[in-house]
Amino acid sequence: MTALWDARMYAGVPIPKVLFKLGEKTWIKRQKPNGGWTFSGLPGNKMAPDLRMTAAGLASMYISRDALSTASGKSKQREVMDKAWAYLNKNFTDKFLQKTKGNANSSYTGFCIQQMGMTSGQKFIGGVDWYAVMAWELAKPQPLGNQYRRNAFWGPLVRGAFELIMLAKGRLPLTFNKLDYGAGTGWDYHPRDIARFSEYMQRKFERRMRWQVVLINSNVQTLLDAPMMLVAGQDELKLDKVQWDRLKEYTLRGGTLLFMAVRKGEGFLKSVKEKLKTLYAQQRTQAGGHYELKKLPDSHPLYNVYKKLKQGSKKFPLWGLSDGTRLLAVISEKDVARSWQGRKEVAGQRDYILGVNFFLYATGQNDLSTRMRPIFTTSGKVLPVRQSMKIGWVKHDGNWNTQPYALDYLAQELAVQNQLAVKVTPAVALEAGKLGRYNLLWMTGSDSFDLSDAQLAALRDYLYTGGMLMINAVGGASGFQRSAGDMLEKIFGDDEDVSDTLSSADSPLMTGKCGNYRGPKLGKLARTRAFIRTHPRAVEPVMEYRNAAGRILVAYLRFGMHDTLDGHTAYNAKSYMPPAAMDIAANIALYAKTTMVTRDELDQYKKQKLREKQAKAAAPKATSKAAEEKPTTPDQAEDKVEAKGKDRVEAKEKVKPRKARKKSTFLDDDDL
Repeated sequence: MTALWDARMYAGVPIPKVLFKLGEKTWIKRQKPNGGWTFSGLPGNKMAPDLRMTAAGLASMYISRDALSTASGKSKQREVMDKAWAYLNKNFTDKFLQKTKGNANSSYTGFCIQQMGMTSGQKFIGGVDWYAVMAWELAKPQPLGNQYRRNAFWGPLVRGAFELIMLAKGRLPLTFNKLDYGAGTGWDYHPRDIARFSEYMQRKFERRMRWQVVLINSNVQTLLDAPMMLVAGQDELKLDKVQWDRLKEYTLRGGTLLFMAVRKGEGFLKSVKEKLKTLYAQQRTQAGGHYELKKLPDSHPLYNVYKKLKQGSKKFPLWGLSDGTRLLAVISEKDVARSWQGRKEVAGQRDYILGVNFFLYATGQNDLSTRMRPIFTTSGKVLPVRQSMKIGWVKHDGNWNTQPYALDYLAQELAVQNQLAVKVTPAVALEAGKLGRYNLLWMTGSDSFDLSDAQLAALRDYLYTGGMLMINAVGGASGFQRSAGDMLEKIFGDDEDVSDTLSSADSPLMTGKCGNYRGPKLGKLARTRAFIRTHPRAVEPVMEYRNAAGRILVAYLRFGMHDTLDGHTAYNAKSYMPPAAMDIAANIALYAKTTMVTRDELDQYKKQKLREKQAKAAAPKATSKAAEEKPTTPDQAEDKVEAKGKDRVEAKEKVKPRKARKKSTFLDDDDL
């Protein structure tokens, strides 16, 4: 069934529907009462159901449904598939790749699980992340030949081929998550909507893509596998506070939520709108004018990124909530997934166009990471921390707090690569006498801003007494760029000893050579498509402001770096791609650590020296051995002189005379 489906989907081979219908009928007929399938299809066979055949049978049922049906809701075939899922969830464990008596060909077992997992879109089977286990087991170091040359079922080439297929197909970039938030909630009323939309995208853009179903109680790291998440429903969306906070964190870490009401779900729409009005209250307070739920106008990119939808806001009413740089959540009042489920690519063409617009907007039209390149960096072994530093994230009125987890990712990177612990303090006010505790001040934003004279004076004093400032216009925001330029002119305008220039090739920010630390060497830095479109020629990333001694006071980045540290790219953002952004940020932090001694570090050093001095003063003075043995009377002195003389005589008598050196048998006296 898998071969027939691939031939039809990717090679365009016409496959008669009767073949899929016959296959589906056979699988249904041979299913065991407990939901599993066996290798033998003969009537009356008493073989126990097998994990491999059950996975193959379930994958075949999904394939036949895709070929034969476009209906939504429940069906007879769905009941058969639910029974198979019950069997798998009960019998599947994370040991499925280990060779046992009943699992001699474990690579074939893994292949069946991979085919079923990708066809169904299920990330978890029996609570197990099947691909994570698969990648972990197959990526383990093996002695030469151990994996394939010993007891390889069907031979080493076949086993190796199965395992390569598992890794290659499973690592395809994920486009969509579909949220499972409980049975009977309507989340899966259109069971194959995202699957069929992904197929459409593959054919339209000639790019292999994947999708998956995630659970509402999955951790945020799991949700971040894909940059978009569909939350569909008809009735009121009933989630608890922890679940809502998890969805909120998903968006603040770079993901985008798409809420969609199925079958005119007024209850669903009302509950989501009410919740989004309060969910981001804290962020709204910190960034006035943003994080408000608003109806999107016809001019919004969601109506024209790929193709323009005429009367878009009327025909496809959308609501969006933005942080000032991108949409975090979108509500679609129209059930466009109905056309995806029904494969109405002609009659529902505009529904497909809206889906493509959403995909291109959420990804910024940039390439996606594969599943073997996770966003979180602390999945490996973390070495003991050697040093620490403090970063103060500056608060101002220019939307300073976008991408609130960006510095957490930088801290993870520095801990893993440089054994450097980073403590980040958000919302730092520019006040005199309170900035010296930070090795680096971090200033970002997307809107224009203005600092008071007192704030400018505090910042100037910090920079001239050893501090360093990083400034970044999120996404290359022009309003922030203008304000940053004005601020720097006010701080350094009259100082001829401060020069500004783009980073040279030998700058520590480019070489990564910062004192005893070694950061990445910066070469050709990957950029977003919007950045390349507006600036075809590469530009040096950092404008450096140096004093007369050559120390960098300010590192100013006119184009986005902070906004992609979380691994995601926003639409129309003129930014560096995530790996390049992380390299730039790491070098700036390392340079600040090696050139700035904070007030806290200085106080700690003084206290340590004071403790050492006090300990030395409190310790009793040690008397020398000579002083202890010093004679106190003339008789004692005379006895000591006699004893010393006696000791010298005895020592001289004990010295053995040296043996005469043998004359060389090869050299005569003249030669010597």
